[in-house]
Amino acid sequence: DKDVMHINGAFDFQRELESSIALVSVSFFVGLGFVLLLILPVYRFSKKALEPVKTSMEKQKQFITDAGHELKTPLAIISADADVLEICEGENEWLTSIKEQTQRLSVLVKNLVELSKLDENAVELGRADTDLYAIAQEVACRLKIPAQQNSIVISVQGSSAFVTGVPYILDEMLYNLADNAVKYNRPGGRVVISTGTEGGHAYMQVSDTGIGIPAADRERVFERFYRVDKSRSKQIGGTGLGLSIVKHGAMFHHARVSLESEPNKGTTVRVTF
Repeated sequence: DKDVMHINGAFDFQRELESSIALVSVSFFVGLGFVLLLILPVYRFSKKALEPVKTSMEKQKQFITDAGHELKTPLAIISADADVLEICEGENEWLTSIKEQTQRLSVLVKNLVELSKLDENAVELGRADTDLYAIAQEVACRLKIPAQQNSIVISVQGSSAFVTGVPYILDEMLYNLADNAVKYNRPGGRVVISTGTEGGHAYMQVSDTGIGIPAADRERVFERFYRVDKSRSKQIGGTGLGLSIVKHGAMFHHARVSLESEPNKGTTVRVTF
């Protein structure tokens, strides 16, 4: 009798266990069903709610691209006319101002179109194995005269580091970093462009002995049109788009951007691929 009772008890326990498991399973699937019922309407609503925003952004990007292309020709004509007037009339402050502002607008238009292409992933994908060290040498060569005009020494260090990417975007990224390092430096300062491989990852880096960036501004310097020192940016003709191009170019190449800076001591920006 004791054995029978023990067996019956075991069967009762097993039935209770199976019932509990069944109840938990039913509860889980019912709960999952409720969650799905809640998520699906929210998903559909959010998708519809975001459609106007998406459409607006696409129209904005298209406008920037179209306007950029339309502005290129008149700006080129104004610049050419200013050159002709300078030859005929001689150099004067008005013509100098016209040429400077035309150049500034041309750079602004170029940068806006470049950013719009990066946003849309509409860049012509001429990817190739590119040596960052070779780009660094070319960039340093192009900035040699502006650096000398401000008594700044620009140099290249490191070694070859190859990246599979779009060469002209990589060039634009490094040029913007080095150009900023020259513009926001101090007379007698230094700019060092470095490339190499670390931990199996290629990198390019620009260090300077310039004015530095306050801690409160470091997260925002990669935003479009954001300037730490607005008066100095206006004086040197900056557009506020250089670091934004670096950020979007890095995203395009699945790279990471890091920034270290100390006011009145300098800034180092590294892009790691």
